Amino acid sequence: MNQPPEFAPYRTETQTLGDDITQAMRNLRRDWPHMLRPGETQAPGFASRSGVTLDDHDKSDADQRRIDRTISLRRFAIDTLNAWARLIIEDRNIFNGATTPMGNNAEGMADFIERHAEWLSGHEAAQDARDELTALANRCHQVVAPTKRDWMSIGRCPLEQPLGPDAVLEECGGDVRVKPSPDQRAGEADGVCQRCGETAVASWWAERMFVNGEASPLVTIAELVAVIAYRLEIVVTHDQIRQWKHRGKIESAGTDQKGRTLYRHEDVIDSIRAEARARA
Repeated sequence: MNQPPEFAPYRTETQTLGDDITQAMRNLRRDWPHMLRPGETQAPGFASRSGVTLDDHDKSDADQRRIDRTISLRRFAIDTLNAWARLIIEDRNIFNGATTPMGNNAEGMADFIERHAEWLSGHEAAQDARDELTALANRCHQVVAPTKRDWMSIGRCPLEQPLGPDAVLEECGGDVRVKPSPDQRAGEADGVCQRCGETAVASWWAERMFVNGEASPLVTIAELVAVIAYRLEIVVTHDQIRQWKHRGKIESAGTDQKGRTLYRHEDVIDSIRAEARARA
């Protein structure tokens, strides 16, 4: 026998606003202590893998290190929470210092706003409060549990492009990213330069990145990714190579003048092939 549909009580718009503000503050308090955990979600990383520096007033923060973006977000979060907490304190005439949070205590301010969410939901600025606080909580959660990317970087774009006001031909240097598909070999997956927009299969990109590679037995980790894509038609990540080194599967061969770790690409290729034969 069919069951009657579950009864869902009607929620007014004001009640919905209050619920959304409450949930946003609970989520932010849950995530706040975990936003800065060295060695986990916030390894220092590079400011820009492609080497491209954005204009000072560019809305994107893609050329900043992850740790810098997180610290900036936390500063913004404190300012935002403080603004809404001050609005509640002033409009409700709350004078008891024991019940009001410090302006630099994000978790305390979030708890305070949550306790006054029902009142705030009836304020003329309730919609703005809900939108700002929900967006803020979502941004903080992305730091703690970032969406898993489905693309991989295989190196810098070596193509010459007309750059600058005089349109002088220079190496593009943009980050070439590949998004492998389950029904394609990695070498056949399309790679797209994030700067000039050139699109081609990964093996085509790797061949051009590695055009002079045979002349040098030593390559950086970024160049090694291109070598492997070109020689073996598979795409590996920087993290995979670091794990191989950590497990002793491959060995580094010193560093270059910029302090970057170098690898003997022939040794790495031989190691990958040997492991494939052993598994077979």
